[in-house]
Amino acid sequence: MSTGCVAALEGRQAELPGKKQRRVRGAREATLLIAEMGSAGSMAVLVERRPAAGLWGGLWSPPQFESEFAALDWVRREVGEPESRSEALAPIHHAFTHFDLRLTPLRVRCRPTAAVHDGDDRLWYRLSDPPRVGLPQPIRRLFERLAAENGQALG
Repeated sequence: MSTGCVAALEGRQAELPGKKQRRVRGAREATLLIAEMGSAGSMAVLVERRPAAGLWGGLWSPPQFESEFAALDWVRREVGEPESRSEALAPIHHAFTHFDLRLTPLRVRCRPTAAVHDGDDRLWYRLSDPPRVGLPQPIRRLFERLAAENGQALG
C-alpha cells in the first residue's frame, strides 16, 4: 500500500493529516437594561418575552440594546424619566456554541408610577415573589445577585 501513498513517496507521513484550523468563535456585545422600581424589600425588574426564534427564544429577559445610549433613550420613551443616574454593573459573559456573548447590565431606577404595566410580552419581575416565567440561566444568576444585594431571596 505504501507504494501508492503520495505522503510516503514524498516523506511527509509525519505531517499528514494536517491539523484542522480552529474556527474563530465570534463575539457579540449588548447592553442589558435593568429597569428597576420599588423599594429594597420589594424590588421589581422589567422583563420582556424574547421572540420565539433566535437567542433564548420564548424566554423572559430584560430588554437588550446595542448601546447604553439606545437603552436610556428607550427607557425614557417607554417607562419614563429615570429617578437617578444609570449604573453599569459587572459584565455577564456567556458562551454559546458559535459565539461568546458579553452583556453589560445597565441599572436604572424608575419611578413607581412607571407607565409600563404587566402584559403578554412585558412584565415587572418581582425579585421577592417572582412570576413563573422561564429565564435564561445567566439572567437568573443576575437576578439572584440583585436579590441578595437588596436583602431578598429569589423564589
